[in-house]
Amino acid sequence: MDSTSNSPRPPTTAATIDNTTSSLIQGQDSESKDSTESTTGTTASSSHQHHRSHSHHHHHHHHHHRSHSSSGSSASNNIIRTNTGWFQRRINLRPVHRGCHLVTDEVVKQVPEMNQFQVGICHLHIMHTSASLTLNENWDPDVREDMEMFLLQFVPEKLPFRHVCEGPDDMPAHVKASFLGSSLTIPITEGKLCLGTWQGIWLCEHRNNAGSRKIMVTINGALKN
Repeated sequence: MDSTSNSPRPPTTAATIDNTTSSLIQGQDSESKDSTESTTGTTASSSHQHHRSHSHHHHHHHHHHRSHSSSGSSASNNIIRTNTGWFQRRINLRPVHRGCHLVTDEVVKQVPEMNQFQVGICHLHIMHTSASLTLNENWDPDVREDMEMFLLQFVPEKLPFRHVCEGPDDMPAHVKASFLGSSLTIPITEGKLCLGTWQGIWLCEHRNNAGSRKIMVTINGALKN
């Protein structure tokens, strides 16, 4: 999409929330745990002798570490050291007709916990074999119509498929779902999906008459302070 195009129109969507598998698990930085470990010697003399040897080795190692870290300090300026968290929830998308549908807002509205993450990764997995997820154009709906037209010609129903017990549209749906994929991985920045200006999440429905589609949302990242 050309950057000179009009501003994107906000889509209108409806959604239902399934809270049966939602959780937020927090963890601590491993460095704080390791710093509490210590060891002691069996006798005073051996402990003292070992301490002198260890101190000399530690001084040498510390000097080496200082010289090494000074050269690489600029590379770690953007590292965030904070508590991390995991979150997971299964959400339901509203039933739609066959075609490509923009569902970004519908997904985000069902996962308000995303706002708790400063930086992280959001993984979306559709739990079906006849529908798919992809990232594509979020502004012009003609792009979604053109994509559906191409998919119909790419995998026509008239091919001599053997799997026909669930209708003529079922086997083509399986093929399309394999080509487009079942999952997406999207960065999170300051509590929001880090998408391009013209990128949106598409639900590609490949069946003529399908019900609600389920998506498992998994988030991992650094929590806000």
